Amino acid sequence: MPADDGSGESVLRNWLDRPDGKRRRIVLTGAVGSGKTNWLREAADRTPDALFVDCRGMPAESVARRIQQETSAGPAPLGDRRGQSRLYEDPRGRHVIFLANAQWAGETFHTTEPKRLADSLSAALTGAYNADIRLVMEWDTARMGTPWPRDIEFSPSGTGAAAGDLSSLLSGLSEDTSSALTALTASELPETPLPVWELLCRAAGRPGDDVDLPAVLTELRERTGPTDVVRVTGEGEERVAILDPWVADAIRSERPATTDSFTRVAAALRSALPRDGRPWPERDPVARYATRTLPVYAALAGELTGVLEDGFALAQCAPRALWDALALAFPEGVPQGSVAADVRLLQGQGIDPEDQGEWVAWLHHAALSARRHALAEELLGAGVALPWHTLWSRWRRGGVFGARPDEAGRVDELGFLVDDDGPRLVTGRDVTVDKAADPDHAYVRQEWEPTTGDPAGPVESVPEPLEEAEWCADDRIPSDLPVVFARHAETGWEVYGPAPTVPPRCPIAVTQAVSVGRTWWMAGSGGLFAATGAPESLAGLPLWHAEPLLPTHSVAGPWDMPEVPAAAVRHGAGEVVTREWLEETFGPGACHGLPDGTVPAGVTDAAARHFLTTVGVPVVSGFLHLITDPPTSRGLAEVPWPEDSSSAAPTDGPFYDLGFWMHARLLLDGGSGQVLRDGTGGMDSLLAGSSLPQFFSLVRLFDAYRRTHFPCPLDRQDARNSLHAWCGQLDPEATDSPLWRMILEEGYPFEDATWDLASYDGWFIE
Repeated sequence: MPADDGSGESVLRNWLDRPDGKRRRIVLTGAVGSGKTNWLREAADRTPDALFVDCRGMPAESVARRIQQETSAGPAPLGDRRGQSRLYEDPRGRHVIFLANAQWAGETFHTTEPKRLADSLSAALTGAYNADIRLVMEWDTARMGTPWPRDIEFSPSGTGAAAGDLSSLLSGLSEDTSSALTALTASELPETPLPVWELLCRAAGRPGDDVDLPAVLTELRERTGPTDVVRVTGEGEERVAILDPWVADAIRSERPATTDSFTRVAAALRSALPRDGRPWPERDPVARYATRTLPVYAALAGELTGVLEDGFALAQCAPRALWDALALAFPEGVPQGSVAADVRLLQGQGIDPEDQGEWVAWLHHAALSARRHALAEELLGAGVALPWHTLWSRWRRGGVFGARPDEAGRVDELGFLVDDDGPRLVTGRDVTVDKAADPDHAYVRQEWEPTTGDPAGPVESVPEPLEEAEWCADDRIPSDLPVVFARHAETGWEVYGPAPTVPPRCPIAVTQAVSVGRTWWMAGSGGLFAATGAPESLAGLPLWHAEPLLPTHSVAGPWDMPEVPAAAVRHGAGEVVTREWLEETFGPGACHGLPDGTVPAGVTDAAARHFLTTVGVPVVSGFLHLITDPPTSRGLAEVPWPEDSSSAAPTDGPFYDLGFWMHARLLLDGGSGQVLRDGTGGMDSLLAGSSLPQFFSLVRLFDAYRRTHFPCPLDRQDARNSLHAWCGQLDPEATDSPLWRMILEEGYPFEDATWDLASYDGWFIE
């Protein structure tokens, strides 16, 4: 670091003059009270193109939104629904951003917001594509982690708060005042209502009635002056705040809370609140405090799952409190298929509710979609007024790998029919193949009972373009019913006709809707569901983005590997991979086995011989660029290693022709049992699979992922991460090859006869 006179001015100037841009962040470390915030404010005043943000109490998402707006060339286009990409794409020009009190971001003390500023926001801004953004931020290692190795660390020359001052303060207090002050530092909010302070005292083992809080405040004022602990009044209730955060933080460090203490506070909050159907936000200060803090206490106590599975308690908790709690409770990842996973996916879809009622409506929708009917009923009966609610759902739940038999699948067109059999919903999904060359038009059609969501007939495959179907043409509205259609456009819901209600605000995965009366049937990439209409007041609210600007507070835990590949990992793919499992993907009768006497003598690998005779090579054409040849009555054809290969033969062979994959011939090495590409297709990656059953298992798993209609990008990414991990366990050698890394990590647009199944527009979704 450059020499400095103590003011930090030369450090800042030398850093700003660096041309390479590799060290784009200065972090201010040092003792509490050393003047970091004032230094930042004064430095920002002296710096051109500076943006100063005091992060205290702000969620990281709000900080990111302000920076994105201030650094962009202009306002976002009308109807812009992008998510995280905005932080990388929108900023323009040169900006120096000063983030003061970054360590105190967020609404609660045990929040993950400071870490999100330090990691996710910093990475996005310093990696912006079209801007030179440099950050100067206040830093606390305990709350934000270790700075990056490429950071420049600087400490202002102030002396800071002396630890002895705190010891002197605590040692001079009476026992009641000392205990009450320690209890107050257990508060998660900067300002604590007096009834909550009393509850915290009781949870700490000192009955609130036995502590004279006015006397405690008087003693604290006498000992510390009016600037450290004061009583404040706001919104009709008395609150106490330790105005200097270092005091509360230092007391917490000297007298740390335990899991038992968090358990007592969580229990005290829940027991103080009757279950009489009256929502907590409308009750007393303790109830309002619990709405913002109970999930955090429960997470720190190891009891968050109990709160999440209690519909009444879950309905009272603010979404930000739940998102923070997930990160605290599940640092290694949120369990697959849990209520916690549902809460995380709601955040990941960009759902930013207007109030608690709109949030609970989406919690209820997620519970119904996951078939958690008891929880859904508890949420409805929790006393929170919902602006709308889901009536039934065939929307795909999150955290599920592969297609499910009871799901509606992606819906590209939604219709409503009335005939002698009564009213029915109609859904269509385009399954046209070879779209880029000679389209083979087809769509899948399904009818549904509007009142229950049950199928009203078999699934039909119709060999014609979906857009030409009579039931989804412009004149599709039945003449004898007040049917209204709507599409979810970039500017919001476009409703084609008069309706007594509007469709609920939805993530972009919900693409269209149809209503009769006050019921709306909604459809999109995740399936189909029915809901009551929303009040007109929701129509004028801002649209939700595709995803938040920053990643979710928590990450997904590992998903359970499907049964067959999991058994293959335990016992070997050659022992458990069956014809039935492969033909679920490759089609009935696709696997062609060889009579034992026709397997070439050069195939000496036992696993390969077993697979060829008991399972058989799947015969496929136009499938993920895989073309396999049917075996002849004489078995497999032996072929030489090609002279024009980009690589020498990895073994002495012999090699047997299996077909083509990724523009190169696919060969079986008879001696090792490995599946190889012959190196003629422009890629040096030779290993396709360590064995025949392993190779076809990898393809089978990848195709199950690729055919799945995920309800949101976050769920798809979680599935992709799990797929990568499973393939690594199933065949670590092949998965580590450049070819499989390209498929699993980078994505590859397989433009063949199944490519329409990848996404709505026919392209592989990242």
